[in-house]
Amino acid sequence: MRKPPYKLLFFVLAVGAALVAGITPHANYRDAVVARVYDGDTIQLTNGDKVRLIGIDTPELHDSDKLFADANRTGQDIVKIKAMGQRAYQFTNRWVAGQKVRLEFDVEKRDKYGRILAYVYLPFPRPPLSRSPRSGYIVNLDGKKWYFLNATIVQAGYAEPMTIPPNVKYAHIFQALSAQAHEYKLGLWEEKARKKK
Repeated sequence: MRKPPYKLLFFVLAVGAALVAGITPHANYRDAVVARVYDGDTIQLTNGDKVRLIGIDTPELHDSDKLFADANRTGQDIVKIKAMGQRAYQFTNRWVAGQKVRLEFDVEKRDKYGRILAYVYLPFPRPPLSRSPRSGYIVNLDGKKWYFLNATIVQAGYAEPMTIPPNVKYAHIFQALSAQAHEYKLGLWEEKARKKK
């Protein structure tokens, strides 16, 4: 009597579950490499997946509906928003371009644009980066230290928290780091403080 093909059945179920969750089957999200930084809160991996950093929002760098909506909502000039977006992009790019990263997911795995929604981590330690903070936001995962990119960007003053339920796992961290960045006038808030004087 022939045994049922359990391995094949398990494989089909695993691939089906990954597709339902919105994650690419066979993608290595524990040892991915960043191919490019699209803007301050969006990266692309070498496997082609575009990743939107959960819980944070940097100023827009590219022309988009969101850029014009942000300009209308805040009363800021589009050119100034894009200049701040460029600074946020440069900060994120210095941290993560070409680096190995690890992704952590929350409840929703993709946004309406098809981008993967993730918390991104970089191995610790890293060599000093020119013109970047001496240290990023460090966490422990599986008994090892990692830089938490989403939190590092907020901590340095290049992003605001953006809490969109149900992906709220670290919203309290982002809120606290944002308050500190504003208080100490870090990153983009330093420039805004100078302009007010």
